[in-house]
Amino acid sequence: MEQAVDAYTNEHIASYTREVRENGLREHGYPRLTANIGILLAHGRHPERKEIFADMMELCCREMLTARARTPSAGNDFSVKEVIFCLQEVEKAGLFDSSVTDGWREILAQIDPYAVYTCIASRPPERIGNWAAFGAASEQTRKAAGIGDESGFIENQVLSQLFSFDENGMYRDPNEPMVYDFVTRLQLAVCLAEGYDGAGKDELEEYFGRSAVPTLLMQSVSGEIPFGGRSNQFLHNETFYAALCEFYAVRYAGRGDMRLAGQFKAAARLAVESLDRWLKMEPVHHIKNRFPLGSRMGCEEYGYFDKYMVTMGSWAYLAYRMADDTIPEIPCPAENGGYVWETGEHFHKVFASCGGYFLE
Repeated sequence: MEQAVDAYTNEHIASYTREVRENGLREHGYPRLTANIGILLAHGRHPERKEIFADMMELCCREMLTARARTPSAGNDFSVKEVIFCLQEVEKAGLFDSSVTDGWREILAQIDPYAVYTCIASRPPERIGNWAAFGAASEQTRKAAGIGDESGFIENQVLSQLFSFDENGMYRDPNEPMVYDFVTRLQLAVCLAEGYDGAGKDELEEYFGRSAVPTLLMQSVSGEIPFGGRSNQFLHNETFYAALCEFYAVRYAGRGDMRLAGQFKAAARLAVESLDRWLKMEPVHHIKNRFPLGSRMGCEEYGYFDKYMVTMGSWAYLAYRMADDTIPEIPCPAENGGYVWETGEHFHKVFASCGGYFLE
């Protein structure tokens, strides 16, 4: 997280804040940066940014209530859980007087998901894209934190996602991009980890069971997730994979399967370690192709530095939040090799690993 946030100088943050004050909250990069700074502060890092953070947090909380009215794709669906996680860490650390944190809670309690979020599933639910999973995770997190209870909204959002899984429990966003299989499953994992117990829980659990071993088999010997599709080859890809692996590790440890749990612990570590060489390069980039940042080469319209660099820190925090470090590691398939595995027809990929080599 610290390496992600260190890519933003105080001058950069000040400029970003001025932009939000002038134009409103138009995307979820700024709340993610705010949340990352606050979580680091709560853990004793960057104490000189305490006042900067307080200003950013107040701005985020207030802007979330009106952002969609100005910018329909503002991304509150992604942002609310980030800010809630941050608030919980800041409260736990006693970083501010309760009058300050209670004030933020009061603002966040005003959220009406039907007015604040962009992606609202129909009733009865029909298949809809991954934004609905992000909204469900945000509202489940808000509910778990005692800041609201929109169970009906959460239920409908979750149920709308159950149309999109294949026979291996992989999530089919349009055109089957690999990133959105993993990251959407992670949002639904957040729902479960934060206490979701609705009508879709059993079916979700079934899909997580089917996708467990495939999740391990798709990791390369260098610790990376598969190539292909939207948003791939950003540094945040490996931190969300690590977070998902930590979720699976806890899931299987709770069921007494320490072999599988240990493999997921090893896979999570391998994924995070794979980022080391990229983060040592200067200047730091958020995407692995190393083209000049201003070129936006390899970046979708939404995949710019301000949003996607700090996203690496957000998913790293989720890995930390999910993790149980009492689970001992066991070498994972990426370390052992010796297999060939084919996805379902929609993802049309074959993975093979042998002798320290990996083929996708």
